[in-house]
Amino acid sequence: MTILTMILGVVLSGMPLKNGTPDTLPFKAGEKITYTVHYKWGVIDADVAKAYFTCEETTYAGKKCFHGRLFGRNGKAYDPFIKIREDYQTWLSADALKPLKATRQSTEASYECNNTYLYDWKAGNINASLNSTSKGQRNMKLSLKEGQLDTPSLFYIFRNVDFSKVKVGDSFPVTIASGSKVYTIHVRREADEVKNIRGTGKVRTVKLVVRSGISNEDGDDTIRLWLSDDANRVPVYFEAPLRVGRVTGRIYSYEGLKHPFSSLQK
Repeated sequence: MTILTMILGVVLSGMPLKNGTPDTLPFKAGEKITYTVHYKWGVIDADVAKAYFTCEETTYAGKKCFHGRLFGRNGKAYDPFIKIREDYQTWLSADALKPLKATRQSTEASYECNNTYLYDWKAGNINASLNSTSKGQRNMKLSLKEGQLDTPSLFYIFRNVDFSKVKVGDSFPVTIASGSKVYTIHVRREADEVKNIRGTGKVRTVKLVVRSGISNEDGDDTIRLWLSDDANRVPVYFEAPLRVGRVTGRIYSYEGLKHPFSSLQK
């Protein structure tokens, strides 16, 4: 199975990535990770959904690539309170993990959006087709620079960061296209910790904190992410704001990991 065909020895959007070969990439096609999603808003404070990350190998515009997808939805019983549907997809080139295309179909309460981003690296722009309940249909070009990412591709790129070069307290910038804008966010590494995850157990983790600049109704824009402290660097827990309320997710099941889940303590 062909994965990467070149060495990942670059700094992407300011992120120090691991020097390595295709064999040392922390994920592979066929990986599937399921998360239990907990939502807190008003009277709701419960596990309301499952989310699924999948990674497959495919082609796009004649190029070999990874197709990553995050799909999640709340249980139907919660629809009268807060209806949430999220479907993020990204196509990353197999030779450099560059975004080629990204889509988002989302429902959060009364808000809906259907966005598509097509990356034109030669022209240096993103052709964006955006449709939302708040602003309607828009077509625009967004600026594109080397190392720029989209939201779902972060799931894979963060895992390839060389944390031997990022000390506790250090930060690095990441540029992403989201909505109708291009943002630069800053990611800080916090102290490593053993995270006790309900249903899974104690996991050694690397902790990251992101100030996204995109806040919910309470003005909260902080995202926290815990990665397994092993060769997979798989996200095992996260906290993030939504347009309404706040969501957390914890790993529920996994299959097709490239390496043993050695950070899980027995």
